[in-house]
Amino acid sequence: MSGYSDNVLEKKFADLNNSPQSIQQLSVWLIHHRKHYQSIVKCWFKELGKAKPNTKKLTFLYLANDVSQNSKKKHPEYSKEFGTVMKPVFEHLAIIELDIKTVKAVERLVKIWQDRNIFEPKIQSDLSKIWTAKTLEVAAADHDEPKTPPHPPPKKHKSGKDRPFSERMNIMALKKTLNRLVFYAKHYLQITITEARRKEIAVEVTRLRVSLKLVKSKKYYKTHLLFSRKYRRPQKTLQNQKSSLR
Repeated sequence: MSGYSDNVLEKKFADLNNSPQSIQQLSVWLIHHRKHYQSIVKCWFKELGKAKPNTKKLTFLYLANDVSQNSKKKHPEYSKEFGTVMKPVFEHLAIIELDIKTVKAVERLVKIWQDRNIFEPKIQSDLSKIWTAKTLEVAAADHDEPKTPPHPPPKKHKSGKDRPFSERMNIMALKKTLNRLVFYAKHYLQITITEARRKEIAVEVTRLRVSLKLVKSKKYYKTHLLFSRKYRRPQKTLQNQKSSLR
């Protein structure tokens, strides 16, 4: 175990964290160097005042609790020395802003000290009064503060197996209906296109039939013959004139 010095002590206080292992290791080291208890408590008081609110200050209280309880029977000087500075410590904690979680944790510590008679009755009574007032103050502030409604949790997408049977049946029926609508739409378009093409073909067929009837009719032949006779005669006359000129 390392030797004691003010620099080593300050370094150990700086490295202290809220884990039970860190608190217990430093507590054992402090009890081992109990002959320096006055310097240790004085340094503890100074470092607690410089520590950040909530977690770090609460950690220093947990350390004092561990040292005081584990050394009370064999080395009661530690609990007595911590008792001399506890009232100023609680007066300091009462005027700074702490969250409700830290306030409740300190309240539990005060109750434990009172049940186990860690400090003298007068000190215990002063700590209880100070912290009862602090607890009521924080509780009132927490009650008056407007609470924002919590955001609803994001809805999870249900897979097919997670859905109720009735919901799955409704989805299946809807899918069938949509498939039918798509099928009928495609079929209707095909029918529409076919009918339009049929109409065009029918027009063409009708026109061809009329032309064929016209060709086969006698009127067509008469018209054709008249046309031929009309234009063939002038042609013969012109040929006769040409031959006479020769």
